[in-house]
Amino acid sequence: MQMAKATKKDMEVIASLAALLNSVNRGSFPPGEDGEYLESDPEDFDEDDPEHHKVFYDRIMGMLGRNPGTVNRVVLGFHTLMHNNLVDPGKDHLALHPDLIRAKEVLAATETAIRDYHFALDSREHGGVAQDKAIKTIEDALNLPWRQGEELERRKAL
Repeated sequence: MQMAKATKKDMEVIASLAALLNSVNRGSFPPGEDGEYLESDPEDFDEDDPEHHKVFYDRIMGMLGRNPGTVNRVVLGFHTLMHNNLVDPGKDHLALHPDLIRAKEVLAATETAIRDYHFALDSREHGGVAQDKAIKTIEDALNLPWRQGEELERRKAL
């Protein structure tokens, strides 16, 4: 799945929006688009004051209007990360999915095996022996040892 990536500007707008919402949630008057307050701004947000609601609305819309599509790119981009095996679903914090960690380990082991094979050839070691060592290292990394007849049977079943 392809999703538009949030830009640096998107992240700045979302951070400002989050600060504004957190401020009001704490009972404080919402800051302006730049995170600052005007001299005329009261300290506390009055939920019963229509003028406070108007300022709140205007400041949210001002932030969102600076960079249209920001919320979609940030929220849907994060949703895409969370639901495409990129993030470990078993963690309560952001961590790489175990399949990605495993893939990185296998790739590193494969690269090492090939470099060792090249080194063996450069050192005039027997090519067949060096090749066998490389294949064995890769099989171990993938947990895919050769078992006579197993692959033949697997392919017949396809």
